[in-house]
Amino acid sequence: ATASTYSFTAANADNGAAFKVTVSNTAGTKTSNAATLTVNDGSLQVTPGSVSIAAGSAQSLTARLDGVATSVTWTRSGGTLSSTTGSTVTWTAPQVAGAYSVTASITVNGAAKFFTVPFRVTPAVCTPVN
Repeated sequence: ATASTYSFTAANADNGAAFKVTVSNTAGTKTSNAATLTVNDGSLQVTPGSVSIAAGSAQSLTARLDGVATSVTWTRSGGTLSSTTGSTVTWTAPQVAGAYSVTASITVNGAAKFFTVPFRVTPAVCTPVN
């Protein structure tokens, strides 16, 4: 590069790379000390983070990578999902009380990221009718 600035899109493989700059003018040439690159490949979050819900009820979930809604792959240990991909899905709890989970996963710069939302499903409350 020959400009006064240099930019590129970093990948996980670039983590730890050393960069130096060499400048030249009529007075001579100087090379800087190395600067080491640290690649942060993002943080996956799902909201809400945990839920207690009645059997058969539905809950919307949204995935965000570094605060931005992002399309992920969704899996579940019970119940049903409105979709298996996208940034927002709706999970419908099974009719049986218990512990379940929904997991969002994505690959960023070659690194897999997962976020699991635990669900506690409580029995549905029935109100007798007179």
